[in-house]
Amino acid sequence: LGVVAVHASADPSGGPWADAPAASRVVPALVHAVGTAFDAPFFALALLAGTAASGGPPLRSATRWIPAALVWSAAWPLLGLGKAAAFGYAGTWQARLVDPGAWLRALLLGDAQYHLALFPTLLVLLALAPAFAPASRRPVLALLLPLPLLTSAWLTSELGALIADPGLRPWAALGARALGWSGYAWLAWALGSLGPSFSPLRRTALVVAGLGGAAALAVLLNDAATVAETGRWTGGIAVNSARGLLPAAVFTVFAAVDIPWPAWLQRLGALGLGVYLVHPLFLDACEVLLREVALSPPVRVGIDIGLVYAGSLVFVAVAARIPGLRTLVVAGVR
Repeated sequence: LGVVAVHASADPSGGPWADAPAASRVVPALVHAVGTAFDAPFFALALLAGTAASGGPPLRSATRWIPAALVWSAAWPLLGLGKAAAFGYAGTWQARLVDPGAWLRALLLGDAQYHLALFPTLLVLLALAPAFAPASRRPVLALLLPLPLLTSAWLTSELGALIADPGLRPWAALGARALGWSGYAWLAWALGSLGPSFSPLRRTALVVAGLGGAAALAVLLNDAATVAETGRWTGGIAVNSARGLLPAAVFTVFAAVDIPWPAWLQRLGALGLGVYLVHPLFLDACEVLLREVALSPPVRVGIDIGLVYAGSLVFVAVAARIPGLRTLVVAGVR
């Protein structure tokens, strides 16, 4: 639901509703800021923590989602044609379909759709898993998390100046993202050694995560106020680092507290990665169907979140019952 909220809070062009009055931008900006807690890094942490807890070969865990990632990466260039035609950039989109380099980047970098970059980044981290395993014996290594996040945020902001060749920048962006997310790998392996409930280590983790999460949220809420006022995404090293830190803080709290999740919520959780994979399909459909409907940004964001989340959830729940499609929605993977 959080990742749907992040992506549905932007206008159809991916912007912060620049043409709307400033007051109408407040709710979308706040939704975007809070939803960041459950964006792609949260999924990365969940998958990395599951791998660390399994104790098996790290890359073996990737076999659960590699087929789905490859199929959706190959399908999105075709699935995006409908929105491209509706919004008048079909020619540009069709040019990508006949560009071998674009297909290669779609499969290896996940750049066919904004959410698919999660998977190649995870593969890089899983290949380097032996470097992170010491955190299971020395959980203090998880405190390194802000360092790679800050470094990655700086590298990402300077890619244009550091890499002259535009063709190399997507590959450099993958490296920068993997560097930043390496902090999540340290954290994922460290969380497996928190010990029993109410142990000193768990209490320490809660305090550190609470302070870090509060600081990150404060930065993002301040940024949301700026976005609402100016109608422009701001970014910057501090904001991008906060976007990386908040999911880690929330995930740590969930891991450190023994929450008796109800059975129905656990069943929904088993569909979460599938919702992550397919939700842009339903978001594109909403944007096409509602493009001529005059709605204020808060109302439009609320409708999009409800329809996209419900549609994605129903699609994944149905596909999970069909043997041939179950793999494509990664049903049951936590």
